[in-house]
Amino acid sequence: MRSRILTGAVSVSAALWLVGCSDDTTAPTETTAATAPVAFAITPDQAAALRQLATAAGVTAVSKPAPVRPELMRLGQALAFDKILSGNRDISCMTCHLAATATVDLRSLAIGQGGVGLGLARTHPQNLFIHRNAPPLFNLHATNILTWDGRIFLNTKTNLVKVPQVNLTTSERAVFEFGPLSALPMFPVLSRAEMRGTSGNELSAVKDTDPRKTWRLVMLRLGAIQQ
Repeated sequence: MRSRILTGAVSVSAALWLVGCSDDTTAPTETTAATAPVAFAITPDQAAALRQLATAAGVTAVSKPAPVRPELMRLGQALAFDKILSGNRDISCMTCHLAATATVDLRSLAIGQGGVGLGLARTHPQNLFIHRNAPPLFNLHATNILTWDGRIFLNTKTNLVKVPQVNLTTSERAVFEFGPLSALPMFPVLSRAEMRGTSGNELSAVKDTDPRKTWRLVMLRLGAIQQ
């Protein structure tokens, strides 16, 4: 039951939590732009030409997302901005998915645990990056394959969501109201480089082979929050 509650609590924030999961860090090997993207506008003729190209290529409108219950939306928003989900309570999902920059951090590679600051102002004392980026959160309901390497996806033959590291139970899968998008947020909290940390907290002490224990400890943290 606890496992199902955890899965539900984490999955409802899927519309806001969309960071890939990886335990790898590396010294930077590329540079990033120091300024925000330059805004631009297109003319009506250019817009019409673009529509014609899209029509010719068979590009159609993205399907409308399923409605989200207000209580789930509020919970998801609270979780996405709360640093309590990270091992050392120093990073939230929205640390990298910045609302001010259209839910991205303007980096090709993100800075995870141990970093300070937001967006391009975020730095790391060892100058480390995660082997993932922070993709924009828009229209992700329209795809059945998520993350760069496609580790979280919907098996269209079995209609089951596939995830890395753990075999989900039927009760855990039952709360995936939005398919792979619901499952994705369960995994950044398992990543040491991204959110869990390597030391200094009870989540980091859990073996990497026991993801459910990490999820249980996250739930204990959330359950201790005073209203």
